[in-house]
Parts: sequence; C-alpha cells; structure tokens
Amino acid sequence: MVNGLNNKMIRFANPGSDISSFIKIYIELFDALKGMEAFSLDDISKTLVERNLATSCGYMGQEALARATREDRTRDPLYNQSKMYSELYKMLGWFNPIPTSALTFQFTFLGAHVVASQREPDDLFKECILGIAFPNSVINTTGKYILRPFATILRTIHDLGGYICRDELIIGPLCLENDRDEALYSNMLEDIRSSRGKAVRLESKLRELSIKRNIAVNTMGNYTRFPLAVLKWTGWTTSERKFDVYRKSIPFLVLTADGERVFQQIHSSKDFRAQDLSQLPEKIQTPLIKLSFFQMLQRAGFDLGQISDQLIEYRHNISDFLDEPNQSIIFSPFQELNPERVQNIFPNDVSSSRNTKVNTKVEFANGNKTPILYEVSSRVSLHEVHENRDLSNRDIEVSNHFTDLYNQTEDISQSVELFATEARSFNQDKFYPLIASLFRIIGYDCAHSRAGVNYERWDAIILDKLDTIPIEIKSPGEEEFISVKAVRQALENKIILLSRQAFPLIPETTSLVVGYNLPNDRSEVTSLIANIYKAYGVVIGVIDIRSLLRLVAATLFEGKSHNKSDIFNLYGIINVSDI
Repeated sequence: MVNGLNNKMIRFANPGSDISSFIKIYIELFDALKGMEAFSLDDISKTLVERNLATSCGYMGQEALARATREDRTRDPLYNQSKMYSELYKMLGWFNPIPTSALTFQFTFLGAHVVASQREPDDLFKECILGIAFPNSVINTTGKYILRPFATILRTIHDLGGYICRDELIIGPLCLENDRDEALYSNMLEDIRSSRGKAVRLESKLRELSIKRNIAVNTMGNYTRFPLAVLKWTGWTTSERKFDVYRKSIPFLVLTADGERVFQQIHSSKDFRAQDLSQLPEKIQTPLIKLSFFQMLQRAGFDLGQISDQLIEYRHNISDFLDEPNQSIIFSPFQELNPERVQNIFPNDVSSSRNTKVNTKVEFANGNKTPILYEVSSRVSLHEVHENRDLSNRDIEVSNHFTDLYNQTEDISQSVELFATEARSFNQDKFYPLIASLFRIIGYDCAHSRAGVNYERWDAIILDKLDTIPIEIKSPGEEEFISVKAVRQALENKIILLSRQAFPLIPETTSLVVGYNLPNDRSEVTSLIANIYKAYGVVIGVIDIRSLLRLVAATLFEGKSHNKSDIFNLYGIINVSDI
C-alpha cells in the first residue's frame, strides 16, 4: 500500500545538479539585481546570459537569449530554467514573491546572508535545506502535505538501516502525507521494507503510485534529482551500489557519519512549524521567530556575540515552550511565514535604500575572522542625555535651524529629509563644517581640517581621551554617492594617523567615511571594506547625512543619545534604527 492520501508528490525543480553552481548563480543574481525594487524571470534570464551562466541552442551571451526567446513562454528554455531556479530559491527562503505577482521577486534578509558567507556558504545552505517545510506561506504546492522533507529523508534512511534507493525515496518520504503522524510514518517504513527482497515489488508500487498520482514514472524520477544532489553534496550520504537488497545492482544513498550526526541533532531539537505559531501566545511569537532565525545563523558558523544579550532575552521569553532550557529550534521564518510578517520583524529590505537598522559586526565562528557586512537586527542602544555639550556659535545655529524645521513639520523623518535636501547643494566649504557640527551636537569632540593644510590628511577628526577617529568627508558637490575612492582614502587616513602617533589611537577603532548618500553600488564598497580588513586589519565605517541627522534628532528632540561604542566600532554601512 502506497502511503498517504495526496494525489501529488513533493516536486523539486531541477535547473541543474551541481549545488556549488546553484549557489554561485544566486550570488551572481544578487549582485546584478539587488538594486531593483523587484525583478522578474526575464531579469533573471538576462543576468544568466550576461554573466555566461547559461547557454541555449549551443550559444552564449545575447545570441543565446535571442535564440531562446519564444512567443509561447512555456516553450522558452531560458525562461523555464529561470523559473526552476526561482522555485528553489523561494523554497530555500532566498527569494520572496511580491504580494501582487507570484513570478516577481525580492531578495530576502536570509538570502543576503548567503551572499555574505559566499566564501563558506555550505553550512548556511544546509540549514536552509533542513528549513524547507510544507505547508508554508511562501510557495503554493499541490497536495496537502505536512512535511519537513529532508529531515524526514534522513530519519527514514536511519530507520531503514542506513540506506535507501531513489525509487524507495519516491514511494516513501517524498510522498508521505504527514511526517507528524507516527502511524503514517510507520506504514511508510513498512511499505519500503516489504518491497525489499524482490525488485518487481518495488517496480509494482512505483507504477501504482504513478497511476494514482497521474505522474509518469520518469517525471517522478526527475523530481528526485535535486534531493539526490543535495544529499550527496552535503556529505550526509554517499553513493554505493548494492546487489543484495533487490538481487540486482542498484545505486543506494548510504548515510554517513555526518548524516547521522545531523539526524541526531534534528531529533534532539524542537521541530517547529508555521502552523504551530497560532497556537502560541502573541507575546512569545516574535521572540521565537527571532531566536530560531539567529540560531540558524549560529549553526551556520556566524558569531552573534554582539547580540548575545538579546538572544538570552528571546530564550527567556520562550522558556516555557521548550522541552529543555538550551534546546535548539528547527524553524526557518523566511521559508515558512508570510513575507510581510517576516519583513516587519526583520525590517532589513536588502533591495531598499531606506533601511532602518544599524550594522553590527558579524563574524564566522569557524576561525575566519573577516566580518560580514549584513545586519543582524541589532538596535542602537539609547540612554537619557545627562552630559553638557560645549557647542560653538556655529553648532548652535545648526541646532536651531534643525529645530525650526522640526517645529514646522512636527515629524522627525520629514525634518531630516528637509535638512538633507538643503545640504545637497553644499560643496566642501559648507558641507565639511556641517558634518563636524553634527558630530559635536551628538557629543563628540570633532574638528574639521582647514582647507589647504596637507599635513591634516583627514577632512575631520574625532578626539577622545583614549582614542581618535579620522573622518573622510565627501560633499555632494564632490560625489553624491559614497564611492570606493572615499573608502580607500579612509584607509590612508588610518595608516597616516597610526604612523604619526600624534594622537591616542586604538588600532581596532573605525576609520569613518561620511557623505551625502550611501553607496550606489553597495557590493563594490562592502567588498573593498572586507578586503581592507582582511589585508590590513583596518575597520572602515560608512555614514550618510540622513543617518547622522537622525542621531542628532534623537539628541535634540527626544532627549536621548546613542551608544558611542556603536560609532567607534562601526564596520561597514550604518543604518540607523527607527528610534
């Protein structure tokens, strides 16, 4: 008897069986399309062709695109290949469809971490594979499945003595209706066990399933290509031909020691699904979502030490929900929950320039100490202002003008935008002193350099009793968007400051770039920042005028101040939280 009651089986698209290439293609798509508000299958196809990642009719480049384009899109090979990629990227939580179109996409915060860990993406990919679960709010599937497929596959292989073949995979875990129903699961195992010994039994059950589900046997085999490739690439299984199981040579997947370890890890974890969320009190839903996501990152090798206090708080909030205090949670919010809900919890839209979170330094825990440049949802810590600031007449003028704008609008965001719009016409003579004033208003001893004084290589400098921060400033008259040139100059500023030893200086402290707009091509700037850190150990931080004005607004209009260590340790592009 074939297990389950569905009339379909879990379908995995098959754009290719090389998992390393599959991940590389995503990274290339992210690099090419991340600046778009949303992108289509045609945008994906165009990128695949332009970056020589796909061929058609034996051609590459634009000729391949031209020869592959059909009026009937269902017969367009590149379009269909792009669609298959998108289906898997959605399943992994790296793409989200937009609300108005299932075939138009945005990149996710989870997907950004795949790009951030591109030199060592294996562990995060494995987490996303285990995070696949049905049903979910990201993709529509035929059939009413309650299934975490790869976790169930590993469990099935373990319970079957450590090995399984492709056809057993089809009649077993890939067609299991409900992996939480132990009776159904036991029936599935018995179904496979009863097939072993005679190949005709397995073939008969496969034909029975094909008729019942109206899917050709060859098509069902095609649906297994991605799972088979994943199980081998991850190292969870290895291929081995066995003669004794069905009395003829058949390739089997054999569970490895690493596969057994992962199975035991899953077995001891809390397997949480989207449908469980509504059964929980509202007050623990968000902490659980956050903790489960950050646990994914930790298991993938990210060091989240800077938000350890938050993680402790999340775990405390959901302690009654866990079976034991330090239990891991298997749940991937970006793969199961409604994208709009996840966006509200992790408001780090990688396709938008209106990001309202502050970067924290995220490092690999496995010995690679190059920081990653993507946010981990860490807020700037605020406290009440209890310090007297010694402001110049110029600072008071700036402060009063900003206050007038705020009184006119009664809205911080609007007043920030008005001030920034005014500053857009400023050249060095006005912009440099303005930036220094803004830093002084939020509590720093900041001085801008005099024009023509070559000895003062930096454009401004923050002085502290124990430390110094050089600042490279780019006025909108010089460049409207902060560029790689400014980052290189920030590196020079730090090197010169270190060599002269004229001021107290901690080498690990940031060297700042401050400009009008954040970089237009963030990937180029952030890659350079990462390369500088790797080569020289110099930390570069990037701040735009709107972020700086938002910190000033917190001081002037809300009686609050940010934690100065956030600036002294700033690495990468700042995004000020909605405070």
